[in-house]
This record gives sequence, C-alpha cells and structure tokens, in this order.
Amino acid sequence: MDRTFHQQFSPQAFAAILLLAACALWCFLVRTGLTPLIGLACMLVGAAGVDRSINTTYTFTTDGQLVIARGRLGKRLVIPVDDIISARKIKGTLIVASHIVIEYGASHITYAQPSEADGFIREIKRRQKQ
Repeated sequence: MDRTFHQQFSPQAFAAILLLAACALWCFLVRTGLTPLIGLACMLVGAAGVDRSINTTYTFTTDGQLVIARGRLGKRLVIPVDDIISARKIKGTLIVASHIVIEYGASHITYAQPSEADGFIREIKRRQKQ
C-alpha cells in the first residue's frame, strides 16, 4: 500500500513568501523604471514558492520507491528505498527550517520536510527491512 507524507509549511517559508509579496506590492506601487518588471518577477517567484510549499508530497510506493514530487511545477525525484543509506533529522535555525537529509546511491543527497518527520524516518526503516 502506498504511504504519502505532505510537506510541512514552515514559518521560514511563510516569511519568504510574505517578503516576496511585500516586495512585489511595493514595486507595483512605485512604478518607475524597471520596478514593475521586478515586481512581476517577485510575484512569479512567490507563486512558485507557494506551489512548492503546498503541493510537495513524499510517497512510498508498493514497488519500493520513494517518489518526491516538489509541487506541480517541480521535477519528480524517484529513489529506490533500498538505495537509501541514511536519513537524519536536522534541527531548524532562525533561517533554515528543520528538515531530513536523505543520503542515497553514490554520494547523492536530497532533503525532505515532511509534516511527520519521525514517522517518515520510521517508514524508511520499515520499508528497508521488507
């Protein structure tokens, strides 16, 4: 049976999106020179950030794969669970949100921010034992 974990919406992501929205609003209100284009760029980056924060999922499939879908616009990453060497939890700081670092294959590293970090690591270990 497939098991899906959703992305944790961190305060750092909320602050970044809010900052981009404020910058875009300011650029649209000023309207001198290139500021409308900068405002449009801030708005597009903010929309991509919202998409990535809300629509990211981590799915363990029945055929032993971990599928990381980073939003609707992002690229999907498929990792065989047997190739995962380690998954460790990293505590967050003021700027960096808490996340899980996944080391797999030949020196490949990715990260995950599931809403249930301990359950995510337990699921990796359980799937590796099967």
